[in-house]
Amino acid sequence: MRASHWNQAAGASFWCATQAVLYESDLDDNGVSQCSVKLRVMPRAWLVLLRFFLRVDGSMVRLRETRLFCRYAAMLGPLG
Repeated sequence: MRASHWNQAAGASFWCATQAVLYESDLDDNGVSQCSVKLRVMPRAWLVLLRFFLRVDGSMVRLRETRLFCRYAAMLGPLG
């Protein structure tokens, strides 16, 4: 689902929007490693984005993301 679909399905306004860096390291001056999370709470749903970024100097770059999206069941009606 695209972000625009999330906004339409979950309501356009955010009740709460926050982000935090869970882990960060400079890998002993050989690159960068960072794990962060973003949380969005909307009137009819919530969204969590967990992002891990790794860069090793002269070698590789990796980005892994996990998204969790959930509509509130009470808003879906009896048949979802």
